[in-house]
Amino acid sequence: GTRAYVAAGEAGLAVVNITNPAAPAVLGTADGLGEATAVAVSGSYAYVASGYDGMRVVDVSNPATPEHVGGFATFEPARGVAVAAGFAFVAEDTFGLRVLDVSTPADPVEAASVVTAGNAYAVTLAGDYAYVADWAGGLQIFEVSDPLFPTDSGFFSTPAAAWAVAVSGTRAYVAAETDMFILDVADPYHPLLVDADG
Repeated sequence: GTRAYVAAGEAGLAVVNITNPAAPAVLGTADGLGEATAVAVSGSYAYVASGYDGMRVVDVSNPATPEHVGGFATFEPARGVAVAAGFAFVAEDTFGLRVLDVSTPADPVEAASVVTAGNAYAVTLAGDYAYVADWAGGLQIFEVSDPLFPTDSGFFSTPAAAWAVAVSGTRAYVAAETDMFILDVADPYHPLLVDADG
């Protein structure tokens, strides 16, 4: 819509009015969240990956006064987060991918977890799959049609450490230290390299 939600490190979460993209304006902020590195929004709540402070939940129903209402303490730093259908998927560094039930947003509870090959830095969702940028582990893909039982699907070993990922249609775009890799994920069990740009 007309709002952007920005994970702003030690400054926390910023809610920004982007009605005029040439002149974005901060509507409100929520601090005291640790070191915010990623954010996902669902309904009236923002879910913030906050490093060693775990995943924090912020009520953004009033963008002028976003309110920290709860969270989940992770074992390792929470680096990335994605939300869908009442579940938050947290990229939790060396712990891997943690799935949280956020049907009660102020009180997330663990639903499942899966260890990844490397250090989970970012996660995005597309259809029934979670795509994890897993640092030295490259791109890891998990089927999450049943969020309570995530299962290994495919992977792609990037020559450089993978730290971010986005998916559009049948393409996954993986940002690594020295390159960006474009993968065909029409079959998530067998991702194929389409192009690399270094």
